[in-house]
This record gives sequence, C-alpha cells and structure tokens, in this order.
Amino acid sequence: WRRPRSDSERPMRLLAFGDPDFASGGDSAGSFPRLQSSGREARLAASYSPASVVRIREDASEAFLKRAKLQPYRVLHFATHALVDEQTAARTALVLSPGAGESGLVGPGELAELHLDADLVVLSSCRSAGGVIVRGEGVEGLTAPLLQAGTRSVVATQWEVGDRSTVRLMESLYRNLAG
Repeated sequence: WRRPRSDSERPMRLLAFGDPDFASGGDSAGSFPRLQSSGREARLAASYSPASVVRIREDASEAFLKRAKLQPYRVLHFATHALVDEQTAARTALVLSPGAGESGLVGPGELAELHLDADLVVLSSCRSAGGVIVRGEGVEGLTAPLLQAGTRSVVATQWEVGDRSTVRLMESLYRNLAG
C-alpha cells in the first residue's frame, strides 16, 4: 500500500470510523457503551494508508456515511458496535454516531444503498458476520449489503470481540495486508 502506484491505478485511500459518540444525537444509538479503544484502532488502520480519513466520536456518524462520496476509498474500516439478529434483518444494524436527522443505526438496506468501489470493508464489531439464514440466498446481515453496494470483499467476525484486544488483531491484519 505504501509503494508508489502508477497513474492508471487508484491511490490506496482508507476511510476509518471509530469510537462513535452514541449519545451525540439522542435517540436509538444512545444505549451503547463507549468503545474507547476503537478510536485508536481507526487511527492505526489509517496509518497504513498514505491517503486516509479518520472519523472519530460525533464525526463517525451515520449522516456522514450516507452523504459522503465513498467511491474514492479502497478500504473502509468500521470499529464500532454491530447489532445482529438471527431471526430478522430488521433488527440488524451497524452502529454509528446519531445526529443530523439520523438514528445512528445503519441497517442492511441502507448499507446496500451506499455507492462503494472498495476493495475491502472491515467490520471490526461483535458477530458482524451473522444474520438471518435464507434458503438459497445465504446469510442476510451486514456483509451481503456491502457486497451489493460495490465492495469486493468484507472482513467480519462470528464472535464477540474485545475493545482493546481487537486493536492488536487489526494491527496484525493491516500489517499483513500492507506487507
């Protein structure tokens, strides 16, 4: 990623969200515990890209995600909570900062509406690979909508992740990808 790229290739731009301010806008996302280490994780992920943007606290918002031009980013990193209901996709969401008329809960339908041209989306969240199993379709949760939105690959978890220990895991992931 740090090697110079030819003019015909897109630069390695990374957009990282971390340590969302769940109480900033009031409503739905306000009941989640703060993930203080996730801000450090987002900055660490961004350090592997020569052209990166880091969104922390109230700037790590659903409103920004929905309104930003996302196509230039080759990697999107989300260090936050995920709600995954294995009975209904209606109660599945990626949790970002609320505000500007948004609840902070980004559901599968909203993820599918994003316009991505990313090589990779990292969902550094508990059980972010889960969801409702639909016969003939697979798992409906957070990963499939991101693929539908235009990313080529998604890293997600099937287990609970610790706020501090995940920083080490993500550092290893990005160090190996960069190598």
